[in-house]
This record gives sequence, structure tokens and C-alpha cells, in this order.
Amino acid sequence: MLMVFLSHTKHHFEGPAPELYWVVLSVTRIATPAFLLLSGFVVRHLLSTDRDGRAGITLVDRALFLLIVAHALIGVDSLLDMSATRWFFDRTMITDAIGIALLFAVLLRRRSTTTLLVSGATIFVLSWIAASVLQFNQPWSQWLAAVTVQWRGSTNPDIDVPVIGYLGVFLMGMALHSHLERPLMRSEYERIARRLLFYGVIGVSAALLGTLAWHFSKEFVEGLLGGETTGALVREFLDPRGKRPPSPGYLAFYGGLSLIVLATFFRGKPAALVQPTVRTTAVIGRASLMCFIVQDWILLALPRVFGLEDIQSVPFWLAYLMVATAVIFTLAFLWGRARGNRFLTVGLKALARWRQASAQARAVAKPLNSPKHLF
Repeated sequence: MLMVFLSHTKHHFEGPAPELYWVVLSVTRIATPAFLLLSGFVVRHLLSTDRDGRAGITLVDRALFLLIVAHALIGVDSLLDMSATRWFFDRTMITDAIGIALLFAVLLRRRSTTTLLVSGATIFVLSWIAASVLQFNQPWSQWLAAVTVQWRGSTNPDIDVPVIGYLGVFLMGMALHSHLERPLMRSEYERIARRLLFYGVIGVSAALLGTLAWHFSKEFVEGLLGGETTGALVREFLDPRGKRPPSPGYLAFYGGLSLIVLATFFRGKPAALVQPTVRTTAVIGRASLMCFIVQDWILLALPRVFGLEDIQSVPFWLAYLMVATAVIFTLAFLWGRARGNRFLTVGLKALARWRQASAQARAVAKPLNSPKHLF
């Protein structure tokens, strides 16, 4: 979430400090794969530790909230540029991808590690291929391709994520938890940290080796594949910088980095640094959806509404970022004290509890009204 805050401020640095803009752009690209992998990891944990059978309906409830309510609360500044219909249907955000993924998580809750991993990787790669290779000529097919796979032919900047591709990353996060479930239940955090570090190094190394291989063999590959167009697709497939649509090279590199960071927190050392960091940032983490909505208003909508976008001052925007983060942290703290996450619902959880209570009441009343009880 902190990376998201920084990422949504970076465009203010592009003019006055292009070098800083490039650094912030490169560093904050870890946010999306980390968020998706962690979300899949945590959701699988919720499903695997569900003892009362409520996790499924809870996740469906949250998915509908993300797709309907959160979708309407995020990106309100875009209403200045488009009609209400386009604003609602011609946008995709990370929250939409998570909403779709939560529905699939409930359907695939009992699938094996291999099934989740292979399905996730296949979906991600096929999404990139569809976005990069296929042509869509009809307006409805172009819209559908833009929303689902972030089709390269789309020029709409509000199509921010490939919903189908990021579903694949989410499923890989679920597979990661399934793979580490036994040591996780035994609190073998050192073992988990070693595995995460190993997988992260493999991902980063694969991305770097792919980039180097292309650099030294691109002329041969282009000749072998019969042209620059096909060679360009191979380069984009391997390029860690490719994010529209996200390339396999991008996922391997930044996904690998996110696993390395996650390994650091599971290892928990040095404790004097890691433990206070976790305790502090968990305030925002536990209220992540509320924080994501609020940061969109503070970092994107307010500067545009009040005409601050024209300010070309790096110190101003760094100070604005620090103040905004402090405000969001305070709101997250108060949100946690008020147990605010219970309000992020469309009512399915309450309906499920009411139906369960009614069933229990009928079960108790039935023997009390039987003839045997009367005698």
C-alpha cells in the first residue's frame, strides 16, 4: 500500500525531475504483483482455516462490494473527462481484478497446488498473448479485449489492469500458500523464508537471463523467426519493464522481488527493525481497501479538483505525499478501532447469518413441538 501511495504521486516528478521519476517508476512496479500474490496467499489461508463454513460467503460478499461499490468510489476524478456510462464500464482497476479473483477463489478452494499454479501461469501467459497478438475489429470485441486482457490496441488510459491476466497471478498466490501450508501451520517461518527467497531469486534470475539472452541473440532470433515483428513480440515477452499489458518478464522480475521482500518479513530479522515495521504498517494493511479508496481521493482527485496538478515542485509533492500518508495512517488507525471493515459489505454476510440463525431456531423448535416431548 505504501508503494501504491508513492506510485500515484510519481507523475508529478516526470517534468521537474525525470531521473527521480524513473527511479520511482521502477521501484514501485513491485506493488501490483506483490499485492496480487499476497491477496491470493491470504485468501487461500482464510479458506483453508475456515471452520464454520462462512469464508466462502464472506469472500463473495467482499467481491461484490469491490466490483460495485468500490468501483464507484475510486477514480471519481475521471468523471470530468467522460460520461457516467463510460466511467463505470470503461475502467478496470486492481480492485476489479481482486473482485473477480475472489469469486474464482471460492470455486477453486479445494484445488491442488499444481492445478492452481499451472492454471494461474497459463491464464497469465494466454492473457498476454491475446492482448499482444490478436486483432479485434468490432467495437464490442475491442471493449471486451481491453477490459479483460488490457488489449494493446486500446488507447483508454483508464483500462489500468488486465482482469484475466491478474486473475492468473492471484491463483499463483493461492498455489504458493497451498505449497507452504504445512510449514505455515507449524509456524516454521525460517523454512518458509528460505523457500520464498529461493523462488524469488529464481524469478529475478530468469527475468535477467531472458533479457541478457535477447540482448546478445536478437539478430539471430529475428532471422530465425522471420522478421522484426515476431522478434519484437519475443523482446516484449521477456522485457521486465512491460506493464501494459504485463509481460511474463515483468511478473518474473517484480514477482520475484516481492517474494524476496516477503521472505525478509517471514524471517523477521533483524527483529529490532522488522517487528516495529510490521506492527506499524499492519495498521494500513488491515484497512487496505479503505486506504486504497481514500488515497485515490487524496492523491489523485483532490490535486486535480483544486488545480494543484500544475505545480512543478518536487519538494512540494514529497511533502504532500508525507502529509497524505500521515492522514491515511490516522484514518486507518481509527478505522481499525471502529472495526470499520464490517461496513465493507453488500449484505450477503448478514443474510447468511440470519438464515443460519433461522435454521438453528427451527432445529431447536422441532423437538419441542413433537408429541414425544409433550408426554
